[in-house]
Amino acid sequence: MKKHFKAIGFILMYLTIYMIMQIMVSIPLAIYAVLTSNGNMNEVTNIVGKYIVISLLPAAIISFIVYWIIIKLRKQSIQKICRFNKVDILSIVLAIFVTFSASSVVEGVMVYIEKFFPSYDETAKILGSSMNTVLGIIIITLLIPMFEEILFRGLVMSEIEKNIRISLTVVIQGVLFGVYHLNLLQGLYAGILGILLGYLCISTNSIFTSMAGHITFNICGGIVLPLLLAETSQFAYVYIIVGAILTIITVFIFQRHNKKLRMVMEQ
Repeated sequence: MKKHFKAIGFILMYLTIYMIMQIMVSIPLAIYAVLTSNGNMNEVTNIVGKYIVISLLPAAIISFIVYWIIIKLRKQSIQKICRFNKVDILSIVLAIFVTFSASSVVEGVMVYIEKFFPSYDETAKILGSSMNTVLGIIIITLLIPMFEEILFRGLVMSEIEKNIRISLTVVIQGVLFGVYHLNLLQGLYAGILGILLGYLCISTNSIFTSMAGHITFNICGGIVLPLLLAETSQFAYVYIIVGAILTIITVFIFQRHNKKLRMVMEQ
């Protein structure tokens, strides 16, 4: 029981550190917005919404440094904990196809259900405004996915798997990933994505696979598919059906490929 509480403690610590860093870096942004908006609250909201995602970058960098220090103090290796292991190119390619297919399903479903989640409107606006700059695009599609993989599929998942079987570990870390987004609709699809990314990481014993998948998901969900659906939303059901079929097929191929790799390595 003591071992379980210790793992929970470290998980909460890792998540809290990142949350505190996000709050700390957002304070100067809020002050800047107030000072430059001449008291106009709509303008304050627009400024914060435009730059809030960009502020995630320093929060992530500082959090990573703190994590590295903690792991060093625990006399552990961040490379081992986060599974910075080599992975073959085909596994990366298959992971990209898996998450591309899954993102098609998610974006197709969003067309039909987004109107039932008004709380998601503000989140969508913030993400949309942040994607108007090159730096914002790089942060959302590349840098934050890499950091979140280190946090969830690395640090968090490594603590969970010390105490329970790996299949349940994948589910729990995925649920935590969804809850951490603090928005019901975003949390739902992020939770499913987290489980999928956990599966990719565990199957190859490499975080590079889940990183590739996460980056692909954010590119497709943040840029490619919204642009396509803006012109073809009446065919959203096609995205769902085709995406679901492709997800099943690519997951099967991915699983079969990695099973063969494990057999070769065991010989």
